[in-house]
Amino acid sequence: MLKIIAKAGTTPLSDVRPWRFREFEDAVTACLAPSPQDRPSAVELAALLGAL
Repeated sequence: MLKIIAKAGTTPLSDVRPWRFREFEDAVTACLAPSPQDRPSAVELAALLGAL
C-alpha cells in the first residue's frame, strides 16, 4: 500500500482547500514533495515563510 501511495501523484492543495495566500500553499506543497531531495531544507523553508 505504501508503495502505491509513494508512486501516485498527489492532489494539489488548491483542489482540496483553496488557500488565501498562494505563497503559503507553495511552501506547504514543497514540504509534501514525495522525494526528500525535492523538499526544502529548514533554512530554505524559513526563508520561504519569512518572505510571507
